[in-house]
Order: sequence, then C-alpha cells, then structure tokens
Amino acid sequence: MSDITFGTRVKTIFDLIGSQSFFLTLFAIAVFTILMIIINYRIQSKAPKIVALILYIGLIILILLRYGNYVASFNDSVVEKVFKAVYFPNVVVYACMLIISLLLLAVTFVDVRFTKVTKICNTACFCTIWFLFVLFLDTVKKAEINFYEITEVYSNATVMIILQTSMWIFIVWLVIFLMDFVVRLLADKNKKTTN
Repeated sequence: MSDITFGTRVKTIFDLIGSQSFFLTLFAIAVFTILMIIINYRIQSKAPKIVALILYIGLIILILLRYGNYVASFNDSVVEKVFKAVYFPNVVVYACMLIISLLLLAVTFVDVRFTKVTKICNTACFCTIWFLFVLFLDTVKKAEINFYEITEVYSNATVMIILQTSMWIFIVWLVIFLMDFVVRLLADKNKKTTN
C-alpha cells in the first residue's frame, strides 16, 4: 500500500464532496446542523432544535431516495452477518464480547442508579459468560484445537455449544441492560424536568 499524505487524503475527500451537487448538499446540511447545535448550546432555545431536527429528517429522506435499494440490500447483509456472528462467532467477535461484558459490569457498579437486583443479575450474567470462557479454554486445550482456525473450532460440537451459549447469554444481557439503562436515564431526566 502506497504512503498517502494527510493533505492528499483531505484533498481526495473534498474532491469527492465537490464532484456532485448531492454531496455538496449533504455536506452543507451536516455543517449547518452542527452550527445549529452549537447555537442551541449557547442560547438554549427550541428553534435551533426544531431546525436541526427538520434538517436531519430531510437528510435521511434525501439519502433514502437516492440510495434506498442499496440500503435495503445492505440491511439484509448486516442482519445476515449479525446472525452469523451469533451462531458462529469468530475469535475477534468472542474477544469483543468478553471485553464488552467487563465494561458492562464496570458500568453496573459505577452507576448508582442501578438497584441491587440489577447489580446481582448483571454480575450473574458476567460470571456465567466468563465461566463458559474458562470451559471453552479447557475444552480447546484438551482437544488440542487450533483456536485461530475456524474450521477446527466448529468441527468440535462441545466448543460450538459453549460459544453459542455464551453469545446468546451476552445478547440477552446486553439488550436488557441497554433497555434498563435508557429507562433509568429517561426517568432521571423526567425527575429533573419536573423539579
């Protein structure tokens, strides 16, 4: 791969933006929206929020009109990739899941809005996922499976069951965690507005 300077990268991007009026319009809307948010932050008025919302809706409509068919096929591809990652997680996906589970547990204990029951449930999910990880490592070691070779990993039924179980527990936990987190944020915002 050739060494490309920062200036060349910036010039290429701006050449692409200037190549069609559609891209110029999108760029102008994005810049204008950022300005509206900055203005809103300074003056605390509802007008910039409304204008920014209208601009974003317009931007989404423009993109959907122009790239609707491609976005639909891209959506199908993303859904397929997500299901593949859940049923057949590779090393990177599995490692990311373990790291995210650590972060979720840290947020659980740092954020005071979580109840004791929520903390216990989150800790139970975390412990289950990491216990399954230890089982996974033990099974891989005993069966002498090359962890980085996907075909070897999925040729062993026990390893596949452990991986899939871990992923399903993680996904259910993540969905419930996010819903709980959003509800708590909205409740706190509502309390502040009421007071």
